[in-house]
Amino acid sequence: MSGTGIVGQETLLPALSRSKDLVTFFPSDLGAAWTEHDYEDTALDFLKAKDRVVDAAHEAGVPLTIAKSGHFAELSFRSP
Repeated sequence: MSGTGIVGQETLLPALSRSKDLVTFFPSDLGAAWTEHDYEDTALDFLKAKDRVVDAAHEAGVPLTIAKSGHFAELSFRSP
């Protein structure tokens, strides 16, 4: 999901907070557990957007589950 798609999840939160049927919200996060060093890299600024979605969900009272799938080999290794 792109940075735009990540931030776009915030628009769901008002409706989710009013839902009587919502069990939990899984924000899109197919990454790994990032370090503070990773957060300092400007190429990884999208990580801050993921955190903003989580913070906004907490503020809206939306039940939240975060699942980190780790890295996909296809993204780490390139074949000729």
